Parts: sequence; structure tokens; C-alpha cells
Amino acid sequence: MMVLMTVFIFPVLAMANPDIPAVNELTLGTVSAASGSTVLVPVSLVNENSIKGLQLDIQYNEEVLTFLGVNAVERGLDMAAEGNEIQDGLGRVILFFDDESVVAPGTGNVAELVFSVQGIPSSSSILTPVDILFSGPNSENIPAVGHAGQVQVDDPTEAPELKISVLKNPGQTRSVQVLVRSINGSGNAPSVSTGESSLILTSVDGVTFQVAYNVADSVEQLTFSASDTNVIGTGTDQVTVSFP
Repeated sequence: MMVLMTVFIFPVLAMANPDIPAVNELTLGTVSAASGSTVLVPVSLVNENSIKGLQLDIQYNEEVLTFLGVNAVERGLDMAAEGNEIQDGLGRVILFFDDESVVAPGTGNVAELVFSVQGIPSSSSILTPVDILFSGPNSENIPAVGHAGQVQVDDPTEAPELKISVLKNPGQTRSVQVLVRSINGSGNAPSVSTGESSLILTSVDGVTFQVAYNVADSVEQLTFSASDTNVIGTGTDQVTVSFP
């Protein structure tokens, strides 16, 4: 009798707690990248329930990062993936199967978040998941918890790499859009000059900067020069445009 009691005591104790909630957790990864680059942040899922779809918002520092989107990977590879910035410093991610598939119970990555990095070296941004929603195979709500991640901005190892483009507006060939992309940049807008005028650029995504410029009727050719300086050195680029 003592042997039987020893063998069966563990199942009896487990049955005495049938309401222990299932574990379903979403964890954002911690990564580092240089300013001016694009970074992928893994999203890991630990789930004891089958998951049909999930949604969450992500809070981040908009002075350090810009949210570009989401890719479905590994365990979530066949899920439809949608991600966009819904306001400054807040991105929304939706992943779901549009057939009968589910993410079976298990552990591993389901997605990667895509950010452009524009923060100054040694800055960082916490990635905080909020308003997490998990849906089961029958559209039932599944309780879930989230764990924050982080993006750290590395010190640059190279001088900025610049690319300047000047685009003429259709039908208004003397009205141009000046675009400058700066990799490993300072985090500030690059300096752009026409030789006679200094242009003030605004950020598109922290990596690409732009400004509109009107060229005088008397000008037949104009050279646009861009430069940006980090702790390693200065990067430059220029382009010459002709005007009829």
C-alpha cells in the first residue's frame, strides 16, 4: 500500500489544481545597431494554447527609432503580417492566419519588428508591448502577457555614408525635391548647400532627410553638396543638375 501511495500522489495533487492558467507570453528582443541603419527585433512566443492571431501595440522612443513594419518568421512564417506607426512613438502589429492554421503550443520566434535607427550613439529605446490580444482557433480571447525589449544605438565605426538625390517635380522642372540618406550619421540633418544657399532639411524617417527648393530662372546648372559628421569623421556627397 505504501508503494501505491508513493506512485499516485503526484497525479492526485495535479488534479487538485485544474484551474492553473495556461502560459502565453510574448517577448520582444534586445538588439543593437548603428544610427542610420535598419534593425530587426525578434518577437518570441511561448504558448500553451493554440494561437490563431495576435495584435499588440509597441511603445518606443521616436527620437531614437522609427517603426517601419513587421515580418512573419519561423513559427509564424505563414501568418499575414501588418505593422505600421499609428502615432509618434507607437506602432501596431497584427499577425494572423487566414486559413485553418494555428501556432501550435511551443516556444520560438514568430515575427521580427523592423525599425530604422536615428538616435545618437549610446542612446537607447525600450520597446514596451501594450494592449496585447491573442485569439484562439474559435476566435476566443486568450490571456497573454508581454515582456519589453530594447534597441541600443552603437557607437559608429565608420564615417557617415551619404547619398544625395535631386528630383525635379513633374511640370515644374525648377522646383526640386532634395533627398539625403545618411548611414552612420550624427542623428542630425545633414548640411546641404548649393554654393549660394544653405538648405534646411527635415527628417523623413531619421535616416532620410528632405527639403523642397526652387531654382532661379537664370540658373542653368547647380551643384548640391551634402555633408554629415560623426565622432569618426565626415561623409560627403554631391550631385550636379542641369536646368533648361
